[in-house]
Amino acid sequence: MEALVFWMAWEFPLSTLREFQLMLSQNGFVVSKMTVSRIFNQWDYTFKVPNLKPTKKFTLENKQYYLHYFFKIQQIPIHKLKYCDESFYRSRGSSTNRIFHNTQI
Repeated sequence: MEALVFWMAWEFPLSTLREFQLMLSQNGFVVSKMTVSRIFNQWDYTFKVPNLKPTKKFTLENKQYYLHYFFKIQQIPIHKLKYCDESFYRSRGSSTNRIFHNTQI
């Protein structure tokens, strides 16, 4: 059963718990949404997906913050830096589908 959930999560990453539940029942596993949720919790799976178009990234305030960060981080010895990255996340939901469909590449 977990292999089937894993496959569906890999092939259809925007599926809801209800859709996982329906797919499992179609394959002979009658389970609740809570059971599916527990499987994901055991895997430390997150239902967040990256937001491909960060909003407010290029505001004047953010540009000033970046310049401040840029000059301050140069004062830290490079061997003491562990991780520098930024990411934008948005919870899954009906609005998530609009993000992917409206994103122009």
